[in-house]
Amino acid sequence: MQQKKQNEVTTAKKYAEYRRAKEQARKKKRPRPRAPKWLKNPLTWAALTAVVAVAAFGVVYFVNRSRVVEPASGIPGYYSMAQTIMGGGVEGAALSDVRVAVDGDDTVITLQFDGGLPAYSVSALSDPARVIVSMRALSGWEHSSTLSSDGQSLVLGMFRNEASEAGVTELYFQTTRQIGYQISEQGQELVLRLRALDETAETGYYVTLGAYEAYCAGLFDAGDMTPVLCADGASVALISTRYDTRVEAEAFAQTLDASLSEALPGVTSSVVQLSGNEAPPLSDAAERATLSAAEVYRPYTGQAEPWLWTTNARLLEWMPDMKRALFTRQTAALSDDEGEYCELWLYDQAGKGQRLLDVEFRTITEARFAHAGDALAFVEATDSEYLLYYYSLTGGNFVSLGDLVGGNTYGFDFALDGSLYLVGGVYEPRLTRWDPTVFGDSTRMLEDMEGLIGSLSMGSSEWSPNTLYMSDGETSTYEFDMSTGERRYLTEGGEFEMSPDRRYLVLMEYDESIPVDTYTGLKLRDLSTGQETPIYSGEAIGDVCWSSGGARVYFLTYNEDAATSEAFPSVLHVYDLESGQAQALGLINTLDIGMGANDAEISFVTSYQNAAGRYQWATYRVNVG
Repeated sequence: MQQKKQNEVTTAKKYAEYRRAKEQARKKKRPRPRAPKWLKNPLTWAALTAVVAVAAFGVVYFVNRSRVVEPASGIPGYYSMAQTIMGGGVEGAALSDVRVAVDGDDTVITLQFDGGLPAYSVSALSDPARVIVSMRALSGWEHSSTLSSDGQSLVLGMFRNEASEAGVTELYFQTTRQIGYQISEQGQELVLRLRALDETAETGYYVTLGAYEAYCAGLFDAGDMTPVLCADGASVALISTRYDTRVEAEAFAQTLDASLSEALPGVTSSVVQLSGNEAPPLSDAAERATLSAAEVYRPYTGQAEPWLWTTNARLLEWMPDMKRALFTRQTAALSDDEGEYCELWLYDQAGKGQRLLDVEFRTITEARFAHAGDALAFVEATDSEYLLYYYSLTGGNFVSLGDLVGGNTYGFDFALDGSLYLVGGVYEPRLTRWDPTVFGDSTRMLEDMEGLIGSLSMGSSEWSPNTLYMSDGETSTYEFDMSTGERRYLTEGGEFEMSPDRRYLVLMEYDESIPVDTYTGLKLRDLSTGQETPIYSGEAIGDVCWSSGGARVYFLTYNEDAATSEAFPSVLHVYDLESGQAQALGLINTLDIGMGANDAEISFVTSYQNAAGRYQWATYRVNVG
């Protein structure tokens, strides 16, 4: 057997050698090809070149023609909402800006990219009208502009569909009218021009569902329902196709609710009648009804009805004119391995919101507006740093100050000239000034000594000109003379809140005789006279805020009653500056209070669990009398 195998191998080798030798011999005998005489004629080559060019043009024209769709909206040159247009094709582009402007009869949406235009498609949904821009293989989402609307724009708002397929970014632009649209590619910009159609959308019945987050998380099958922006301009819900009768819509709603009973127990749909191109009302009606009915404040005397201002939104700071306030909202997508993210929004007093920055952040811990209301500074808490940002509401300039001020920022405030004073730095924090009007790095160190890491507020030109107030976060508060650069001890108090008119400080103090590791005393200091008045002493103090007019100080103490502390962890108190009296008002379900729209009103934040199982913030306002 072994000999037979060896013979087979030898035979195979010889056969292979024979084949190679025969092939080499055939190559040697193969005659060299000679070109025909007609190919050597220059006129022949010119003719062939023309034929190839025409053929190539025909192929390119055919391929491009296959992507061309003739506009069919009824407005010359404008596509209809039933048409889908495609273009682009660059991989790895980054979306850097989104702008909306009005140009005559058109609303112009400009998407600006870095690295070229990605493969995109533009389509639309009706009832209500939504223009969808789908982009593939984006490398980043870096734009930081606001979609401002002056009342003439056709765009109600924009949102990003968090449930789009992997590798696809979808932006929904919801419009107030049925529209036709144009598309143009201008360098690294994709420009959409929207024009209202004369036709009026018909009145119909729709089923809405306030479970957008659960939809994004894939907790249920939404079928033909699509994402839609609600009438508040902030909340995203799901909406069905149009039904001619309420009976048809209710039949679908019953089927939908039955299918959701296991995946989302307690979540039900709503049937609404919408006319024209009307955006649906908030479809988280069940959630809002539950939150509105919840007992979140129990006054000791009389009655008070808290009003649910926002869901999934936490109040940060009022604007100086008190017409709108800054909030953070959790992003629609569920948290990944890196944690939760949030967005910045502005809400008016009626609860209508608009996203301020198209950038996502971790936790925003503090925010302040410039005196003129034209700029904002805020701190983002990451896993390792407290990063300060600046944003111009008028110019759109967005600056991360982390590299300029050395990482962590502890306290900050705007001066009257719009510059920022802050204490920042990782190992040796320093008091620093930054001027946003100066190009480049305009930071200037103001003290050659370790900065204070407690509260920081600018004095007023009337009561304490050229003075900055700072605390050490433990026991003491200081004043800094900006004209001389001198820091002086002012009074006891490790943290403070300055009144809206910047005349008073309410300071928090420790009492060593009380065995708790937090502040237990409050006092008032008049910066115009230096007079100090005790406000409260005796129990652990939580949050403190001024009323909007500066006539009252509201503060929380911890509820020590075991029977009620789970539902109401805090006791709400008020101090009236005119009478000099402090009073406990009632039990409240919050650890976070803020000023309200007037001296008799406060805002406060609670947490709740939504239909998708996420814990979110709800902000209330209540008139306490």
